[in-house]
Amino acid sequence: MAPLPPVKRLQDFLRVGRAVAWLLVGNWAGVSLQAEILLDPQVLDLGRQPRGATLERTVEVRNTGTQSVVLQGWETDCNCTRVEDGVGVLGAGETRQVRVQFQTREANGPLERHLVLRTDRGEHRIRLHTVVSPYVAWMVSPSPLVLAASPRQEEQTVPFQLTPLREGARVLQVESGLPWLDCQWEERNGGTEVRVTRRVGAPVGRLQLSLRVTTDQADEPHLDLPVYLSVTSGVSFHPAPVVLTATVGAVAEATLVLRGWGDSAPPVLQLDEGEVVRGEKTDAGWPVTIRRTAAGEKARSQRLICTDHAGAVMAEVAVILRPKK
Repeated sequence: MAPLPPVKRLQDFLRVGRAVAWLLVGNWAGVSLQAEILLDPQVLDLGRQPRGATLERTVEVRNTGTQSVVLQGWETDCNCTRVEDGVGVLGAGETRQVRVQFQTREANGPLERHLVLRTDRGEHRIRLHTVVSPYVAWMVSPSPLVLAASPRQEEQTVPFQLTPLREGARVLQVESGLPWLDCQWEERNGGTEVRVTRRVGAPVGRLQLSLRVTTDQADEPHLDLPVYLSVTSGVSFHPAPVVLTATVGAVAEATLVLRGWGDSAPPVLQLDEGEVVRGEKTDAGWPVTIRRTAAGEKARSQRLICTDHAGAVMAEVAVILRPKK
């Protein structure tokens, strides 16, 4: 093969040189563009804040590059956070102040949110951190206090911690005002540990109540702490539901068993319509017979309810009456 003319060799060399230069400069420029926007601060630490507060902070957006950057907008991971004055063109060397507004609302405990600035050169992030407390001088953990569903016949104990936010703050008393909910407390780990015990005999159902905490703080002498608990009876009818079938005018009858009754007094039974008879207790439970007269051609539904002698509902079952045709 004949050698290339000198002019041709020079042209090829220049083409290769331009390609290499483009790769080097282009790659370097890409790194530079990513570093053009600086956010100060990159972490907004709001410290400890009360519930229901609206806070404002300023973030500085600085263009340290040599080209203009388009600020396209901000995205947040919660509508409790909002950014103002955050869009437009930011020239080379320019700085813009943007306002960040944050609402604590009904939050409780440590909270973290993220803000993202979108530009025509990429994305930049800010992390917002705060600790929200519903009380001025105390942090409660966990809050709210939740007792998991448990049988009425069993005791249940759950601890929680009251940590003072002021040096020397002390708890003087913790009480529920209920005979079946006890509170014991002691100073431990720089705060007060409280042990809440639900005793046997609590009412059945999903309950919401509060504990009254008395402190030595003049501006916060009392704390009302919410408590949620679910108490199950452990009592049930078998079978369930109950289906009665009879011709119109005839009496339908069925027998079922009430299981899990642990009280010494017999259960109280109530039927919306018809007759209910409680038998003698056996190892299987309390036998219950219900009788109902079929009064029409359409199926009807009612309830059989078991209560204790205080009127608390322990169990219930649907009773369906289906007339024969």
